[in-house]
Amino acid sequence: LHSQFVELSLDENGKDCIMAMVENASKNPQAGARVTERLASESLRLSLDVYGCRVMQAAIAALPPECQRMLVAPLRGHVLQCAESQHANHVLQRAVEKMNPKHVDFFVHELQDHAVRMAKHSFGCRILQRFLEKGPISSISKIVDDIVENHATLAKDQYGNYVVQQILKYGRTQDITAIFATLVRDISDYGSHKFASNVVEKCFAKMIVLPEAPDYATAAIVIVPDPTKETPLDILSNSKYGNFVLVRALETCSPPKRRELRERLRLQPPEVQRNYSKQLMSAIEKD
Repeated sequence: LHSQFVELSLDENGKDCIMAMVENASKNPQAGARVTERLASESLRLSLDVYGCRVMQAAIAALPPECQRMLVAPLRGHVLQCAESQHANHVLQRAVEKMNPKHVDFFVHELQDHAVRMAKHSFGCRILQRFLEKGPISSISKIVDDIVENHATLAKDQYGNYVVQQILKYGRTQDITAIFATLVRDISDYGSHKFASNVVEKCFAKMIVLPEAPDYATAAIVIVPDPTKETPLDILSNSKYGNFVLVRALETCSPPKRRELRERLRLQPPEVQRNYSKQLMSAIEKD
């Protein structure tokens, strides 16, 4: 069994046996060291494999820090490849979640010049989200700087929007205010966009750095900048994505702003109200 350790890890059924061995080895330092040595000899190969990546994730989650470091060390120089791998991205995510940030700092070093590329990648965006969740932000400042610099386009990207949402949740004050200002300044455009509307909805979350964010965003919706043109409220009312933003606004803004928005929605022409979703209609009628 030990001589076929790696091959079994790459097997659909064999991986389960190896994962059980990993779990048992986590209770015995000597056994853990032996398991780690065998896995670390083929870390990259295992990480890139559909079954091997599961063994790697289990080992990173179960084994002690010194073993974790040995397991990920062979990935040095291959982090970008792993981040864009259907399987290895899960190994990187688990390492970010379970390991001390200083022990995966080479992940950051290898990805920091590719932040926008990662944010737009279906797998790479997940790595950035795990970094933002785990923190500290100071350890990934260059990545965050690049994301914030490109947030206007990333908010409309099918994957990038998730990374921007995480910065609104975990970012620095200057990052949050910069993104918020962009979204509110053109709330009708972002709020009616398939992907960016998800980011706009985050503007109505309670943020310590912007406690009045829901009211600021609601004010941007109800404003009438030019009576001869469509207002933000008109555009959001006619958009299925904008309807979600309006519901979120009604749920989170202050009572005075809620009354103002609710009344404006009730006064919209019948042809506009026909586009209201059931959720929006319910939110309008809610006391």
